Amino acid sequence: MPTKTNKKNLLKFLIALIVFLIAIIPLISADPPSSGGVIIAEFSDGNVKLNDLTGKLTIAGTEGIDTIEFANGAIPNIKFGDIVVEDGYPVSGKLFFSADSSFDLDGQHISVPKDGSIEFKDGKIIISKGTSIEVDNTKLEALADDTEIKIQGDIIEAKGRISVDYENSPNKIILTGKDTVLELQTGEKEKLEFTNSNDEKLIVNIGSFHKSEDCIEKNCISYQDMGIGVSGEEWDKLKIDGNALITKYYEGEQIYQIQFEDGKAKLRRDSLSKIENIEFDKNTIINYDNGNIEFRIDKSKESSQRIRIQTVDKSNVEIGSLTISEYLQERIEELQKLVSSWLQEEQENIEQQENPIEGEQGQYYEYSPKSMIEESKGITVELKDNEYITILELAERHAIDYKKVALYLALWEKESNWKEWGKEGSEWNPYIVNEAGFIGIGQLKAPAFKDVINWYPELFSEYITYQDDDNYLTEVLKEDIEVNAKVSVYYFELQEIKYGLGKLEYQLTGYNAGPTVTKDILYEFEKTGKTNWEDYKAFLRSKEGGLKFISSDKAEEVIDYIETICTDIGYALV
Repeated sequence: MPTKTNKKNLLKFLIALIVFLIAIIPLISADPPSSGGVIIAEFSDGNVKLNDLTGKLTIAGTEGIDTIEFANGAIPNIKFGDIVVEDGYPVSGKLFFSADSSFDLDGQHISVPKDGSIEFKDGKIIISKGTSIEVDNTKLEALADDTEIKIQGDIIEAKGRISVDYENSPNKIILTGKDTVLELQTGEKEKLEFTNSNDEKLIVNIGSFHKSEDCIEKNCISYQDMGIGVSGEEWDKLKIDGNALITKYYEGEQIYQIQFEDGKAKLRRDSLSKIENIEFDKNTIINYDNGNIEFRIDKSKESSQRIRIQTVDKSNVEIGSLTISEYLQERIEELQKLVSSWLQEEQENIEQQENPIEGEQGQYYEYSPKSMIEESKGITVELKDNEYITILELAERHAIDYKKVALYLALWEKESNWKEWGKEGSEWNPYIVNEAGFIGIGQLKAPAFKDVINWYPELFSEYITYQDDDNYLTEVLKEDIEVNAKVSVYYFELQEIKYGLGKLEYQLTGYNAGPTVTKDILYEFEKTGKTNWEDYKAFLRSKEGGLKFISSDKAEEVIDYIETICTDIGYALV
């Protein structure tokens, strides 16, 4: 009899123990990877503590777990899943979330949406779409499920599809695996996509440029927002070594796509179909003008033949300049046919500059105020070779359009007050530098000089290699009035032929305030449907108009600038 009683009691005890475990622990089991023992997890108020344990935890209950505490952080709102830990650190397993959750793990702040997931595998974190990881002011967001992120110190590796913002992006991201995409938000309305086009790693440098010699047998891309120069132009740079696919978007529209493969590049865009399959050497730097689809593609090392391309789709694409490598010489004739009329016109301008039009004053002046023409004949300047010429001769020597000689004179008078040069007590001179650092007769800075060099490399070939890191271009503008005057003339012409500012008053706005901000102003002004000068002047002064882009003082300066120059040349503002 006693034997049967003991067996019954033992059976009751075992049943009670099983019921107790089921009631207290929602199907928690352990399968340690090394010890073979069982996890004894501390479970309290919906929380599980795995701080220093080793084993496998499976969550399969309908209620889930409020929080799992690890040695390196805590993860809340676990709906179901499993996790393997070693000494309290997660090493593998996948967890699903019952609510939007944010938590810190290994110094990384992770945000996961409801029904999202996070998986640990081989030192990587595999996350679901919409999940973000923040570390050291860097934020990466997954744009697709099963995106892999591996962070080791300053090195971030990714596989899948991730998004970062330029302002809080890491310095370097390594894209592993074919078709891995890094979406880089470069502005409120624009973004770039870098796609790894093969199974090799693609190194993306953000905010600084890689050295090509460090990328031998590697795929490297660098992107840098260059900001807004003194000329008012906003621009960015891309440098490419190796294989990649680069896509630019503006307001959700694909602007261009360039495939780099084995040191060659293919430009893809329907409106650019006539210049597809153009191949470039490695070490190519691509500049584009924010949203205006202007391509200026220059090799980062030695330059070869340059040619300008004007595409058929002028409504969307401005003239760009391409650096053509030597092995493409056989294709130059084909490219020249696309732009023959433009090249012919350019050549005529160059020839005209070398052989000024002869004839009496007024025959080739569109604007001919006699007083200004006469005064410009009476003021001379000394050039670097000890030659003396008059201001009028300086304008004639470097005029692109001889009908605008008087306009150049009026522009220089407003910028540097040449009528006061040489007068007793006057501080004005051909080499004047104002408080803001603008230089000489045209009141220029190096960024405007570089803008002109990039657009007219054949006329400024001796300066192509200078980026003004050592202030060389700045010193040239200070020391050589002839170069300053020539750059001024060509920079003024860029307002129309590059930036598309059609009316004289708009071109003068661009020269004074910068072409990029002028285009922003005109974009808003055109929405009003008005075109006359008084309306434009009122728009510049309005809070809803020009004052959204420039200060009130600058608006008044621009208005005075335009009215003074137009009065000087007898141009009627209507």
